[in-house]
Amino acid sequence: MRRALARVQKVKERKVEAAAKKKRVEEEVARKVAEEERKREAAAQASTARRKAAQEARKRAKQIHKISISPRRPIVELRRVKGKGKERVQAEAAGGDPDDGSNGEDNEDDDRTPCEQCRVRKLSCQMQAGVSNLTGKQLAVLESQMAQLLADNRQLREGQVKANTYHCHFNKKLNWLMMDATRRRRSPPETPEAGPSELSKKHRRIVDSDEDGKGEMEEKAEREGEEVEVEGGEEEVEEEGNELAPKKARSEKGKEREE
Repeated sequence: MRRALARVQKVKERKVEAAAKKKRVEEEVARKVAEEERKREAAAQASTARRKAAQEARKRAKQIHKISISPRRPIVELRRVKGKGKERVQAEAAGGDPDDGSNGEDNEDDDRTPCEQCRVRKLSCQMQAGVSNLTGKQLAVLESQMAQLLADNRQLREGQVKANTYHCHFNKKLNWLMMDATRRRRSPPETPEAGPSELSKKHRRIVDSDEDGKGEMEEKAEREGEEVEVEGGEEEVEEEGNELAPKKARSEKGKEREE
């Protein structure tokens, strides 16, 4: 009886565990389905937002294109005025102020309100600063100033690069000198080896030149001595010839007398 009750109890426990496990699986599946649904909704919202942004961007591009095609520019007439020896150019509107209405009043609100392009980009409009009414001469001056600024900036950048390179080489050389000095301080001083002292190159050059000069002087003296000896021999030969000539004459006279 007890064994049967124990088996029944075990079967009930197994059924309860199986039901709990099944419930957990169902909850996990429901959670995954809900998460996938949320992801799909988020993706749909993102795609909708991107589509709207693309449509707005296309609209802005069309508006900007229209503005760039048909800008509002006044017709300007140039008149030369001579004053103080220099010619100055003054610009006057031929058709009057384009902001003037039918009643002749100037509409300043249009000048103060930014243009559509600056309003979309949230930038400070140049129309308000009066840059749109620049003449060709002023634009040329601005372009030249900008080119000069760019050239100056380039020169400064090149100078900075050269200075950095010089400082880098200088620091490397200084580090090498410091390391060499440290190595020499740590190494023991070298003792000179016993032996004949070697002359410096300059001293050896001077000694060699002195020896060459002495040799040349000796050779010159020898040549002069040989010349003196040769001259002395010639003089002796001449003296002997002069002494023999009177003897021969005397002998010839004696022979004639004997005859």
